[in-house]
Amino acid sequence: MNKLERPKEKVKEVYATCIGKVADVNLKSKLQACSIEIEQDEELYDRKGKAGKLREFPQKDAVNGDVDIDEMKKVYTYRMVGLKQPGRLFYNKLLNSVQICPFCGIRDVATLDHYLPKSRYATTVVTPINLVPVCSNCNKNKESSDANVTNEEVWHPYYDDYGNARWLYARILEESSPVVIFYVDTSSCGISMEDTIKLNNSFSIFKLSNLYGIYAVKELEDNDHLMRTLKKLVGKTGVKQHLEMMYESNKCVDVNSYKTALYEALKENEWYIEEYLEL
Repeated sequence: MNKLERPKEKVKEVYATCIGKVADVNLKSKLQACSIEIEQDEELYDRKGKAGKLREFPQKDAVNGDVDIDEMKKVYTYRMVGLKQPGRLFYNKLLNSVQICPFCGIRDVATLDHYLPKSRYATTVVTPINLVPVCSNCNKNKESSDANVTNEEVWHPYYDDYGNARWLYARILEESSPVVIFYVDTSSCGISMEDTIKLNNSFSIFKLSNLYGIYAVKELEDNDHLMRTLKKLVGKTGVKQHLEMMYESNKCVDVNSYKTALYEALKENEWYIEEYLEL
């Protein structure tokens, strides 16, 4: 899971652009009257996000007591996402702000996710800080996951940052072919219980253990011939040194990548080095 820089675009400009070409005079007037509440809620969202308390952000099924949530959803779907609509400029900018999904850290970004779902939060449907560029799989897995209580919160790429705190680990199951199990462990890195819950929620909702396990097995398969050759040429000590180098190299890139966790587990696993590579 990767930290992203918060968007610089403000909802005032985004919303005004989205509704700028509404032809129906009465509808346009109603939508324009929503601007003040939408801008105020953007400020509230930012304060709650920085404090790690977005679960306290109020759900709303209408804006300005006049425009219901379905009409607000249409502003996003038809006037921001629509290919030839004026708001598409902002959609593309957010979508192209990063290439790799910040939730899984592996797959390509393909869509925007409403961190607070548009089905329950009418004032944040086009608010940039509520729109996170993600892959299709993570977006589908998250669906309408809510954050109105601590135990349901997931990691927010714009606000949550654990720095270099190490929380992702792996262990090797000794089977005919190695199986890699990934898990969250914050016991030695100083991450709070609240954030630990958030990490575990994210790990579960985005199915990261299974995803990382698949990629780890592929990594092992791709390097199987190399590792067996190394074992023959330089023995156990040389293999350990190579795995240590792979661990350190990946840790420099991302302390919590699946490769960092994988190679740490491999370099400490005697069965993999002494027995499996001899099969």
